[in-house]
Amino acid sequence: KRGAAAEEAAPAAAEPRGPLQGLQLPKRKHASGPAPSDTDLPPAPSATERPVPEKESPILEVHRGYRQTGRYATAQVVVGPDGREVYNAHLNQVDVSTGVNRYYVVQLLRVGGSYEVFCHWGAVGAEEEEELGGTRARANYQTYPHEEDLEAAVACFEEWFLKKTGNRWDERHAFRQLPMRYNFAELSAVNARRAQAPDPAACRPCALPGPVADLVRLVFSEDTILQSMRGNAGLDDTLGVEA
Repeated sequence: KRGAAAEEAAPAAAEPRGPLQGLQLPKRKHASGPAPSDTDLPPAPSATERPVPEKESPILEVHRGYRQTGRYATAQVVVGPDGREVYNAHLNQVDVSTGVNRYYVVQLLRVGGSYEVFCHWGAVGAEEEEELGGTRARANYQTYPHEEDLEAAVACFEEWFLKKTGNRWDERHAFRQLPMRYNFAELSAVNARRAQAPDPAACRPCALPGPVADLVRLVFSEDTILQSMRGNAGLDDTLGVEA
């Protein structure tokens, strides 16, 4: 099923979350794209250099805009066979001269036994109004189902990434910001909410005056920072559970 009012035509071609499992990808050609202006791209990181995404980390979360489909509870972001490559791209485009500040999300999801590419767009800061029954609520998304064809789903994901950024997915480690295209910043693969009990022996009593100590705790509060980051990225404030 596709959402209404799609932004543009498609290119040619869970909650609760289950255990993180890589999905075996067949050998295939990557989506074609323009060659870079030079050939001195840095080498791609090896499989061991990329972090293994932690359960409930931001990079593994289905964007909350997917709630509009009614299938949010059964969706999972697809992870590659090495357990490290996550098909989840959060893009942003800012133009201070025109006041543009918008986002575009491309995710490859597994929903039940099928795969689909989820594209979602909107204005940064207006997510509540546009997505969740607000004053400007609209179906600002499009889904591209591929049934059980994982190869076709990955190719579709890569084509959308190339179309919106001008960069190939397999060269994102050397990402180049291009005029009139979206920028890409990979989400964290770390679950910052996991409890980390400090070693009492390594802690010293705070010697700062009370008001100063309170201010420092506020400025460096992980919860405050995470809440701000997750709000800007359009992620839930819970551990992947609808409020």
